[in-house]
Amino acid sequence: MFGKSLKINFLLAALIGIMGLSFSGRTPSTLTAGTTDNFIPAQIITSGALTNPEGIAFDFAGNLWATNYGDNSVTKLDSNGKPLSPSTGFTGGGLNKPLGIAIDSTGNVWVTNYGNNSITKLDSNGKPLSPSGGFTGGGLNKPLGIAIDSTGNVWVANEGNNSITKLDPSGKPLSPSTGFAVNGLKLPFGIAIDSTGNVWVANEGNRITELIGVASPAEGEGAFSSNPLKTLLNKGGKTMETLTLLGAEMLPNELTLLKIIIGVGFLGWMMLLLVQAVWLDGSPVLRSSLDEYGCHYNKKHGGYHCVTGPFARKTFASKEEMLKLAA
Repeated sequence: MFGKSLKINFLLAALIGIMGLSFSGRTPSTLTAGTTDNFIPAQIITSGALTNPEGIAFDFAGNLWATNYGDNSVTKLDSNGKPLSPSTGFTGGGLNKPLGIAIDSTGNVWVTNYGNNSITKLDSNGKPLSPSGGFTGGGLNKPLGIAIDSTGNVWVANEGNNSITKLDPSGKPLSPSTGFAVNGLKLPFGIAIDSTGNVWVANEGNRITELIGVASPAEGEGAFSSNPLKTLLNKGGKTMETLTLLGAEMLPNELTLLKIIIGVGFLGWMMLLLVQAVWLDGSPVLRSSLDEYGCHYNKKHGGYHCVTGPFARKTFASKEEMLKLAA
């Protein structure tokens, strides 16, 4: 009886565990277009000095800003696609092969310049607020993605030296001369900041790097995006443990809790098996030695001990005594 219930409980626990892990690791369903769905562009915009546009962002007024890698300029369009920038686009302020773009809470536009390892800052009208060579330092080296936190600090992903640069709202570097070079960064591209101040970076090589709690909640967006696996890092850049289990990515604290649950569960099952084997004589070895009455000679009980049947858990001086009582 006890053995059967133990097996049932074990199977039930395993089933619940698998269901829970499967639930926590589920992925969103893929949306597929029906046969009648058609994606028709509302308009195709070519005006406004668009030349090999790369980065794109919207300001709070709904205007679109785009970086033009081909002619070192930035284009501004209204919500209808009408150019609000000159026929040559906005220039100056260090613009040189611009790529990433983000807009801060005051409407200023920040741009990464791949060509001269700098950052350009423009006001909401396109006027340069950065020097002719752009803001430099802080490890800027072939900068790509850019994001802005709620305090106005600017975060940049540097492909050239596998680092992250941080600038204050005035363009002053807050990162070392080599940038924040932490484990997990490899040719970083996109960068974004979540609502709790974690900085997320998309890298070449199928991974995302997360710098935990180093920024204020986000104001801007990165110029690029990706969807690979992630490597979790703390403020000092020390790699933290992660585990992907049945599709569920376990965070460090969740992994620790999982280890505790598994450890306690394992010890608990071992104790149950010990109780069954030692105190209830329910081990497979003992059960295989039971006679037709469910009893056997047991040294521990000092006589003829019954495990199952009408005299379960009772001990007799001999088998004959038990048979007399049974008769």
